[in-house]
This record gives sequence, structure tokens and C-alpha cells, in this order.
Amino acid sequence: MRAAIEEYRQIIEGGGVPQLRLLARAWTVPKSTLQRRVKGNGHFNNTMGRKPFLPEKYEADLEMIATLGKRGFPLRLDDIRKLAFQFADFTQITKKAGYRCV
Repeated sequence: MRAAIEEYRQIIEGGGVPQLRLLARAWTVPKSTLQRRVKGNGHFNNTMGRKPFLPEKYEADLEMIATLGKRGFPLRLDDIRKLAFQFADFTQITKKAGYRCV
């Protein structure tokens, strides 16, 4: 998608007349999507659907777990479950964890 938009802008800067349909076929992207993105209407501040499972303020904890794994201290499944339980206990979440929680 980005390459198609860049090629569109290069054609405009070169003084040519870009043909969206041909660009969309060449880059295998939908013409209407390419047209919307070129106009600048492709970015939305809000999205439909459910909210993310993990709020942004807890992303640091998730990154810490990933960093520990990269540095040679991977957490076992039991360790992650214990951390999740401590997190739920601290935030006073009373709902039962789902089957595929961890």
C-alpha cells in the first residue's frame, strides 16, 4: 500500500497524470482504498469493535515480560499465570479467567 502511494506521489511530482486503477492493479490493492488513502482520508481516530484486551497503561508490563525473555530469562507458563493472578488481584477483577487465558 505504501509503495503504491509513493508511486502515485512520484507521478504527480513528475508532472504526470496518475491512473489509480492501473496503480491499484499493479500493486494488488483495491482501487477505492488506494483512492481514499491518497486523498488523506484513510486514517481514523476511533475504531469500531471491542476495546483492546490490555489497556495502554499495562503495555509496559507486557514489554517487561518480552524483554526478560529476550535477555535469557524466559517466563514459564506458570510464572505468567501467577503474574496475571497478581495483576487481577491488585486491580480487583472478580471475573473468572477464560479457558484460553494463557
